[in-house]
Amino acid sequence: MNGSSDTLDEGLTTRPQRTAGPTAAYGKSPDPVPRRPALLIFSGLATLFCAGVVAQVFLAGLGLLVDPSYLRWHTNFVHLLEGLLLVLLVLGVSARAGWHSVALVLGLYLLIGAQYAFIHGLSGPFRALHAVNSFALFVIAWQLAKDAATRGWGLRHNAGQRLQARVNFFVATAVLLVAVASVAVAGTLGEDPGTNSGVLQGSDTTVADEEQRSVAGAAVFAANCSGCHGERGQGRVGPALAGNDVLADRAMVVERVSRGSGIMPAFEGSLSSAQIEAVVDYLRSSWGNDFR
Repeated sequence: MNGSSDTLDEGLTTRPQRTAGPTAAYGKSPDPVPRRPALLIFSGLATLFCAGVVAQVFLAGLGLLVDPSYLRWHTNFVHLLEGLLLVLLVLGVSARAGWHSVALVLGLYLLIGAQYAFIHGLSGPFRALHAVNSFALFVIAWQLAKDAATRGWGLRHNAGQRLQARVNFFVATAVLLVAVASVAVAGTLGEDPGTNSGVLQGSDTTVADEEQRSVAGAAVFAANCSGCHGERGQGRVGPALAGNDVLADRAMVVERVSRGSGIMPAFEGSLSSAQIEAVVDYLRSSWGNDFR
C-alpha cells in the first residue's frame, strides 16, 4: 500500500508551492500558481479545437469529393475556430497557464493566418500547403490540451509514465468523441447535389433570353461553383475566375464544366446542357470578364 501511495505522490502535486511554479521544469523562471479548475476548462476548449480541425478537414474533403456546397461550411467554420482561440487566449492568461500555453495559442493564430496565405496568396502546387498545415494545427492544439490537462490535474511534468499515459488516454478519447460528433454533424450540413441544381431543371426553354440566361447562370454558379471559386470568382480551393484569360476559350470552359478536371467534379450528370451553357456565359461575362 505504501509503495503505490508513494508512486502517486510522486506524480501529483496536492498543494503546489507558490515559490516553485509548474513551468520550472522548462528551465524558465517560475510562473504564478495556475488556477486548476480554469486550466481544466482551458484543456477542454483546446480539445474542442483539435476536434474542430478534424471537422474542417472533413468538410474540405466533402467539398472536393462529394459536393462543392460543403466548401461554404469549410470557409465559414474557420471563424468559429478563430473565436475559440480568442477565448483560449483570454482564459489562458486568467488561468495563469504560463508563457508556454499562451505561446502555443498565439502559434495557432499564426498557423490559421498561414492557411489564408496558402490558399489566397499562392498558386500552383504550393497551395497544397493549406492541407499540410492542418496537421500542424492539430498537433499544436493536441499538445496544448495535454499540457493544460497535466497541470489542471496537478501532475508534474516529470510524472511517471503511467500517469502521463492516463492523461494522453483521456485527452485522446475526448478528441475522438468530439471529432466523431463534429464529423457526424458536418455530414448533414451540405445540400444534396441534385437539390442544388434541381431547382433549375426543366428551365431549358426559359434561358434563351440573354437576361434570363444571366439570372439562371448566376443561380447555377451560386449553388454549384461558388464554394470552390468564391462568390465573386475570387478563388478559394479552385482558381480565381475573375480576370482569368483562360475563359476566353468558351469550348474549353464548357468541356471543363461538363466533364470536370483534377479535383473539379463533372457536372454533366447533375446539370442540364442549358444550365451548363448559362453558367459558362455568366462567368465569362462577370467580375471584369468580357468574353462574348
